[in-house]
Amino acid sequence: MKFKKLFAAALALAISCGAVQTAAYYSPDSFSAVAEEQYYTEVEENGIKYNVYSDHAEVIGCDENAESELIILEKVNDVNVTIIERQAFQKNHKITKIKLPDTITEIREYAFNNPMITDINIPEALTIIGDYAFCGCRFKKIILPNNVNSIGKGAFINCYNLEDVIIPNNVNQIKENAFKGTKWLENERIKNPLVIVNNILIDGQAAEGNVIIPDGVFCICARSFEKNSKILSVELPDSIKIIDEYAFFNCYKLADINFPDSISYIAHSAIGGTKWLKNNTEEILIINDCFITAENCKTETLIIPDNVKQIQSEVNLGSSAVKKIVFPKNVEIIEERHGIGNSIEAITILNPSCGIFDSESTFAIGEVKGVYTKNATIYGYEGSTAQAYAEKYGYKFEALKDEPETTTTTSSTTTTTTTTTTTTTTTTTSTTTTTTTAKPKTTTTSTTKAPAKTTTTAKNTTTTAVTSKAPVTTTTVPVQTSKALGDFTGDGKIDAVDASNILAKYASISTGGTVPTEQDQAVCDVNGDKKIDAVDASKVLAFYAYLSGGGDMSFTDYLKEN
Repeated sequence: MKFKKLFAAALALAISCGAVQTAAYYSPDSFSAVAEEQYYTEVEENGIKYNVYSDHAEVIGCDENAESELIILEKVNDVNVTIIERQAFQKNHKITKIKLPDTITEIREYAFNNPMITDINIPEALTIIGDYAFCGCRFKKIILPNNVNSIGKGAFINCYNLEDVIIPNNVNQIKENAFKGTKWLENERIKNPLVIVNNILIDGQAAEGNVIIPDGVFCICARSFEKNSKILSVELPDSIKIIDEYAFFNCYKLADINFPDSISYIAHSAIGGTKWLKNNTEEILIINDCFITAENCKTETLIIPDNVKQIQSEVNLGSSAVKKIVFPKNVEIIEERHGIGNSIEAITILNPSCGIFDSESTFAIGEVKGVYTKNATIYGYEGSTAQAYAEKYGYKFEALKDEPETTTTTSSTTTTTTTTTTTTTTTTTSTTTTTTTAKPKTTTTSTTKAPAKTTTTAKNTTTTAVTSKAPVTTTTVPVQTSKALGDFTGDGKIDAVDASNILAKYASISTGGTVPTEQDQAVCDVNGDKKIDAVDASKVLAFYAYLSGGGDMSFTDYLKEN
C-alpha cells in the first residue's frame, strides 16, 4: 500500500500487510519535532558516492564507469555507513556483484533495481527493505537476517531466478507483490494455494472455490486475491485484523465473506468488484467502523456516522440524489479520489484539524483536460484545514459559527450464519434510514494452521576497502540525531509512516508475533498507558495533521493538551 501526501494530515494508518506500513527510544521530555540542522559532506571512495553526516553515512550512488564487483565501506569519515539511498545503483548495468557491510540498516526504494546484479549479501543489521529495492535482480537465493521486519512493495518482483528465500519470524510487514514473478512464489503456490508467511497471507492467486483462511492469520496482504475469478466464498478467522487494499478486488464471483469483530482495518477497494458488494443494499455500508461505501444512499444529506474516523480513497460518497455531505468531528482523515455525484452543493467538515488529501481533485466532481469542476461550497471553521484547503484550490468557503445538529440513526441488523465444512454463508436483513450503519457479526469455523515457514539466519562476512579520503563539498540539510517518542522511523519528524509503523507493531504484538522491547515501548507508547495499541498510532497521526495545518507545539505539549 503506498503513502500519498495529505493536506494537513497523514494517509490514515496506511496498512501494508503484515503489519502496517509498517507495513515497522526516549521519553516525551526529550522529544523535538524538528531535528537540529547539521552538515553532510559528499565523499567518493573507489567510485562509490556517500553523503556523510555527523552520526552516519548514506550510499547515494556510484561512478558510471564502475564495473563488476563493488565493496561498500563500513565506515566513512569515522561514522558507520547505514543506508543505501533510493535508486543508488539502479542505472549502472555494469555491476554484477555488491558486498554490503554489516552496518547497513536500511535499503531504500529501487536501490538495487538492476537486472545485472547476480550476487549480493544481506547484512545482519538490516531492518527495512524498501519498495522495489531488488526489483529484477538475478540472484537465486536470499537469506534475510533476524533484524528485518519490513519487506517493501515489489521488493523482489521479477527476480525470475529467485527460488530459495529464508524469511525470519521478525518480519511483520510484507507489502503487495513483494515476491511476484519469482520461482519461489510459484513453488509456494504448488505447496499450498494460500501462501502464508508469519501469519500474513501474501498470495491467494492459486485458490479456488470455497476458501478457508487458517486460524492465526492476522493480515490479508494487498492484492493477494486480486482478480481471482475462481473463488466463490471466503471464511475469515477470528484472528484477522487487517484486510489490505485491493485484497479481493474484482474477485467477481466472490459472493460470501464473513467479517469477524476482530477486524480493525479494511483498506480501500479491498472488496470492490465482488459479488458480495454488488449484492449489498445498505445505504451506508460500514464494517467494524470501517467506511466501505455509500453508493446506495439516495437521501439529500449524507451524514457520515460518528464511529467513522477515516474516509479512505476511492470510496463512493452517495448517488446523484445526495446534495450535501457532512463529515463530523470524529473524522480525522479524508483521502483522495472519491465518487462524488454531480449534484453535490455543500461539504461540511466539522473537525478543524481534519486531514484532507492535498489535491485539487479531492472534492471535485469531474475533470476535463486538467480542469476540475468544483460545484461544492466547503463549510468549516475559521483557521481550519477545511478553510486552508478551500482557499488553496479555489473552492468557495463559508465559515461556520455554530456546529450544525447531526443525528445518525443506526438500523437493526439480523445476521444468520450457516457453517459447513468448507464455507460460511452469511445472510443479512436490515431496515435502512437516511444514514444507516450496519455491523455484521458472524461465526467462523476453526481450521488447522498452515505449516510454519522454516526460518534460518546466516551472518554474512564482508570486506572493507581502505582508501584515502577524497575532497569534500559541504551542504546544509536537516537530519535526525536520535529516535524520539512517536518517531518510529527515526527521521526526525512525525508523519503517517510513523503512525502506521506503530499500528504495525501493535498488530504484531497482539498476534504474538513479537514481544515489545524497552525501546519499542519508549517510542510507541505515546499516551503513557504502558501498552502499544491503535490509540498511540491515532495520536501520532492527529499530531501530524495538527503540524501540517500550521500548528507549532512540540509533541510533548500537544499530548498534554489533547
